Amino acid sequence: MAWSVPAARRLRIRVHGAVQGVGFRPQVYRLATALGLSGSVRNARDGVQIEAQGTDDALEALLAGLRRLPPPVRVAGLECDCVPPAGDDGFVIAPSETGPGAALPLPDLAPCADCLAELRDPADRRHAYPFLSCTACGPRYSIIDALPYDRERTAMAAFTPCAACAAEYADPLSRRFQHQANACPACGPRLTFCNAAGTERAQDGRALAAAAAVLRAGGIV
Repeated sequence: MAWSVPAARRLRIRVHGAVQGVGFRPQVYRLATALGLSGSVRNARDGVQIEAQGTDDALEALLAGLRRLPPPVRVAGLECDCVPPAGDDGFVIAPSETGPGAALPLPDLAPCADCLAELRDPADRRHAYPFLSCTACGPRYSIIDALPYDRERTAMAAFTPCAACAAEYADPLSRRFQHQANACPACGPRLTFCNAAGTERAQDGRALAAAAAVLRAGGIV
């Protein structure tokens, strides 16, 4: 009995809306990998570009999945074209397309429940760390220098991730997979309290307590 193998087809998909800085690329990566698709996803000048190759059923499932991604992702439109198949080795997150464009930067996002749980857990390495965030929350607009949204174009460019943060960034199962602002007390920004002359007086939790004391006394921070 002869078995027919479905022919692979390749689509180039341009996605517009709030799709940069919201964990969109990691979600596309996980979805495409689960569907057995090859190709790539990357930030583009006007949103995100996906090239996906596989069976018609898998490609239809990908398009349906893109429309169901949860907030803060907001897909405003999809443009889809057939392109010649390529010899990709799996699915990857590719380097961003640079240059002027019309991508939509997101506002800063309130801490998610998972980050708040870490913040309050004395056993967590991010306990009481005020700059924790993940792909679902944290600063966006306030740290962006330019688009596309990648770490080297944000205020986080000056902070080199430690080994633990780098491992999270590279782990497709982590909610910090490809999270551009990923940091912890060992490698990220820290609170510093200075007097009016700019002399450092305290760091971290003591800096926060010192600032609160000034405010309670009617002063300005």
